[in-house]
Amino acid sequence: MHIAAKRSSAKILKMFADAVAGEDIFNLARDNKERSPLHYAATYASIECVQLILDEDKLGLPVDQRDVFGLTPLMCAVGVDLPQSVEIVRLLVARKPLSISASNKDRQTALHLAVAANNLNIIDTLLEIMPSIVENCDAECRTPLHYAAEAGHVKAVERLLKAGSRNTMRDNFHVTPAHYAAQHSKEALQTLLTHTKMNSTQPRMQTKSDEEFQVQDVKDKDQRTCLMWAVIAGNIAGNLESIKYLVSASRPDRADQDAYGYNALHLAALMNDEAVCRELIRQGWSPNEFEERTKSDMTALHLAAGRANTPDVIQTLVAKGAALYEKDARGRTPVFMACFGGKAHNLHVMIREIGSEWKM
Repeated sequence: MHIAAKRSSAKILKMFADAVAGEDIFNLARDNKERSPLHYAATYASIECVQLILDEDKLGLPVDQRDVFGLTPLMCAVGVDLPQSVEIVRLLVARKPLSISASNKDRQTALHLAVAANNLNIIDTLLEIMPSIVENCDAECRTPLHYAAEAGHVKAVERLLKAGSRNTMRDNFHVTPAHYAAQHSKEALQTLLTHTKMNSTQPRMQTKSDEEFQVQDVKDKDQRTCLMWAVIAGNIAGNLESIKYLVSASRPDRADQDAYGYNALHLAALMNDEAVCRELIRQGWSPNEFEERTKSDMTALHLAAGRANTPDVIQTLVAKGAALYEKDARGRTPVFMACFGGKAHNLHVMIREIGSEWKM
């Protein structure tokens, strides 16, 4: 029956259903993952089989039956981006309306899963049927908007915001959707921050473009801004564009530090991201300013010298004016940090390629 439920035609499934009439189908028709034929019909978008199972009361297959992962047939259906999937979702919800707000073992609802799959037609359908689910949270207190932002699904972000979801919602780590968007999609990030600004209780003057007015960056529980999240994304496509946007639109304080005493340039050095280091320095971050040092008085060069796995960041920082002999709170220079960290390649750059004298 499970295999038959995968087919677009319900003829074979009907034959099986008639053959086992009177049997305990609920217990017989479950695979090793506790899935019924209805799970399979929904997963393979077989609208005929879904309709047959729902109409055949004698089969006794619950519309909200859960598998070992807590997935219902509706949750299986929302990930399928086919024209008939919308009708299948409507059929399943019509049979048991409360199933739309049910959650799996990770407390993800059908809307979370539809957003993760970027299934826009299903997102529209679910929000049309029950708009109140737009801010349901999973086990980590993440809303569907967090999912859309993290994946960079801009159109899904727009739909969720229009339905009433808010960028001010924070997960268990006190992280907003904008933090996640900063690592992957400048467009999603801009949409979130612009929407937050437009819906703020504080009035603003209209400007020529969304990037011309100052948006408000936000911080997580570690006091890291969206800009810092974009920096620590590493070499993820899209984060450099997010950095440029945030510097332009939010006008960040360059001395702003997270809970561990690192500013954006420090984090870029720790991530061994030469392109981001170069961009931040171009935007005004200084590798030497006292106000832009860590709590232990380290510069970005101190951090890179002791941790970077390639010399690119060292070369960029020194070329941009980073001082080789600046001392931290314990009297250590970047050269010392390279020795202490066992980074011979960084030491080589500082001493030989750049012509530095040996000085501790």
